[in-house]
Amino acid sequence: MLLVIIINKHYFIIITMVLKVKNYVRIIAGLFVFITALLGYLININWLFVTMLVGINLFQFGFTNWCPLAYLLKKLGVKE
Repeated sequence: MLLVIIINKHYFIIITMVLKVKNYVRIIAGLFVFITALLGYLININWLFVTMLVGINLFQFGFTNWCPLAYLLKKLGVKE
């Protein structure tokens, strides 16, 4: 992952972050929970079922160390 911070139009700082599979899983799951909870509050309460599924998947990932997203990320070449 490459994060670019622009200080002004002539100078910028490039920060490289090496994220692993578990980091990506946490980031993406957190984003899904936030977005679906917001959609459940603003649009339709049924979006909270998606939030529940993400939570259940994270719960079982903690015990079994298997997650469909982690499997997909490994196939895409993300470092273990």
